[in-house]
Amino acid sequence: MSDINSSVKYIYSLASEYEVKGISPSETGLSFKEYINLSFMKYLIFLAEYDKTITKEEVSLINEFLDMSLTTESVQALVIENTVTHNALYDSLAKIVKLFVTADSTFGVKDGSVSLMFIEFLNKMAVEFISADGKCDDKQAYASASLITKLRSMRNIIIGQRKHILNAPAAKINSTIVSGNTITKKNNETKAENPQVPVTENNDCETLEELMQMLAELSGLEEVKKDLNSLINLLKVKKLREERGFPQSDISLHMVFSGNPGTGKTTVARLISKIYYRLGVLSKGHLVEVDRAGLVGGYVGQTAIKTKEVCDTALGGLLFIDEAYTLSTGGANDFGLEAINTILKAMEDNRDDLVVIVAGYPDLMNEFLESNPGLRSRFNKIINFDDYSPDELIEIFKNICAKSKLKISAEAENYTYGFFEKRCGKNIANFANARDVRNYYEKALTNQADRIADIPDISDDELMTIELDDVCGITLD
Repeated sequence: MSDINSSVKYIYSLASEYEVKGISPSETGLSFKEYINLSFMKYLIFLAEYDKTITKEEVSLINEFLDMSLTTESVQALVIENTVTHNALYDSLAKIVKLFVTADSTFGVKDGSVSLMFIEFLNKMAVEFISADGKCDDKQAYASASLITKLRSMRNIIIGQRKHILNAPAAKINSTIVSGNTITKKNNETKAENPQVPVTENNDCETLEELMQMLAELSGLEEVKKDLNSLINLLKVKKLREERGFPQSDISLHMVFSGNPGTGKTTVARLISKIYYRLGVLSKGHLVEVDRAGLVGGYVGQTAIKTKEVCDTALGGLLFIDEAYTLSTGGANDFGLEAINTILKAMEDNRDDLVVIVAGYPDLMNEFLESNPGLRSRFNKIINFDDYSPDELIEIFKNICAKSKLKISAEAENYTYGFFEKRCGKNIANFANARDVRNYYEKALTNQADRIADIPDISDDELMTIELDDVCGITLD
C-alpha cells in the first residue's frame, strides 16, 4: 500500500512543478495538486460506492492512499449529494490527462510518458483498492476498466491529432482523407469532422468466401462463429427468396456483442461489416467505431447533433458502439440518453442500410438494454464472447509469432502456456484476453532483442527464435 502513497506523492510533486511553469486547472480555483487530490478522492469513492455499499475498510484505504482523514459518514454524505458521478469523474480525470499531455509536449517528454504514467497509475490504484480484501468485485472492476479505457482512448486521440497537425503536408487538406480519425471531403466539405470516430473503409477486395474463411480461422470463439454462421445462412436464403419473388419477413441485423475486453468483438465487427456488404445487406460495408466520447456533447442540444453526424457517417455500413452501457449509467438528466434516442431514430429511419452493434461487459449490457424500451426490441440478437481458454491464448500467441516468422522453443511455449493457464485461473481486474497476449508478445520480443543484440555473427535461427529466457519473468499486472 505504501507504494500507492509514494506514487501519489510523486504525482503531486509533478503537478506542483508544472503549475510553477504555467500548467494548471486555473479555472477551477484549485491548485493543480489540490485538483488531483480531489479527483483521486472522487475516483476511489466512486469505486467504493459502485456496489452500493461503502465499508470502513474502503474508507481506511482511501485515507491511507491519499493521506486523508475521511470518515464513513463524510464519504456517504458526498455520495448522497451526488458529487461523484461517472460523467463528472471522467471529465475531472480527463482534464488532468490533457494537462499532462500538454506538459509532455511542452517540456519534450518522449512518447507522452507522464500522461501515460498517470493513466496506468489510476489502473494500478483501482486494482489495489478493489482487491485489497482478497476478492475482486466485478462491478467495481468494470467501472474502473470503463474509465481507464476512455482515458487511454482520449489521450491517444489527442497525441495522434498533434502528430498529424505537425507532420501532415498542407496539400492534403483538399484531398479525401480516411485516416481512421477523420473523414474530410474534397474542397473542404466536411461530412463528419469528429476526431473520436475512427472509420475502417471497406476495400472491396475480399470475396464472401475469403471473408467467411477469415471468420472461421479466428482463434476460439466457437459459439460466436456458430451463431454468426446461422445468421449469415439465414440472410443467404432470404436473398434467394427475394430473387425468386417470394414474400419476405423482416430480420433484425442489429446485435449486442457481450463480453470482456480482448475477446475479439471489434475484430468480428469489422468482418461482419464486409460480409454484410458482400451479401447485399449494406451498400458500402465500412465500419464506424465509436464510444460515449464520440457521441455525447457537453451541453444541451449538442449530443443530438454529434450523434446524428456519427450515424450519417455510418450510413451504408456498420456502426460499432463500444462500452455502450456508459450511455445509460448517468441518470435521468445525462446526455447519454439523448444519444440513445438519436441512435434509435437513425436505426428506424435507415433500417435498410444501417446496422448497429453495441458492445460491452455482459452484466452492464443487460442493464443498458433495460434502460430504454426501444433497445431490447431492436437488439434482440445477443452474441456472447467468452473469455479465451489457455489453449486458445497460446494459439493466439503462436499465430502472432508466426506472422513475424518467429519460432518458439518448446521450453518457451511450455512456460507461456503455464503463464496463461495461471492468469486465466485468477480473477484479475485488468485481464484483457487477447490484448494480454499482444502485450506479452511485445515484452518477449523486447527481451529477445536485449539477449541477442550483442551476439557477433548472429545466425538466422537465433534471430528468429523466442527462447525460455525471453519469456521468463514477464508480468502484465
